[in-house]
Amino acid sequence: MGLATVRTDPIRCSTPGCWPAPRSCDRRTSFFIKNLETVQGDERDVIILSIGYGPAHCGKLLSTFGPINREGGWRRLNVAVTRARRRMEVIASFHGGDLPDSVDKSMQHLKRYVGEEAVEAADGPAAPEWSS
Repeated sequence: MGLATVRTDPIRCSTPGCWPAPRSCDRRTSFFIKNLETVQGDERDVIILSIGYGPAHCGKLLSTFGPINREGGWRRLNVAVTRARRRMEVIASFHGGDLPDSVDKSMQHLKRYVGEEAVEAADGPAAPEWSS
């Protein structure tokens, strides 16, 4: 399993030893946490894509998604998605429909991935939310 994150700031842990040592040191099977810039080449059966951005304090969702907004951002997003051999899960604090329509290819991909893959547990058991 691997976690690919859109955020580029370092992942911090305030508790010593909070990340258990992997059972295997095999690079092909051990758990990883990487950002979109460094996930290339690391495939796993399950990839979790963490968007890590959400509505601002005022409730407005800004279309600023770090590396996705840069030139070729859709390619970075596609690389993360294609690292999953069997299943891909997306974790986001918004739905694809919350994003405005855009001519930007990267935003179109993000909207599609979040819209197709997002699950919501607030109303009971998590279930895929399929757009019609």
